Amino acid sequence: MVRPDAPPDSTVVGILPNEIWLLIGLLTGGCVLAALHTLAAQASYSTKVHDLRLRVVKLQDAYTAHLEEIAERDGIVLNEVPLKAAKASKHAA
Repeated sequence: MVRPDAPPDSTVVGILPNEIWLLIGLLTGGCVLAALHTLAAQASYSTKVHDLRLRVVKLQDAYTAHLEEIAERDGIVLNEVPLKAAKASKHAA
């Protein structure tokens, strides 16, 4: 209870009722949790993409080794073509 002789509280805390402050606190907490969830989801996605890229490299190496083994066994000469050929420059004549 407020004493009758107490000065009026002019601060924001005194103006708003406790229920409003509880609502503001809950909304702020929800926003923080939503931001953290977004960051965690992005980190998880990035980790999965990185793992998949590593798996692709391993599978490509295994497939290349398998093809080389077949070619060696059957006496076939493989055409050595780089996977990522350098692009020709526009200024090259």
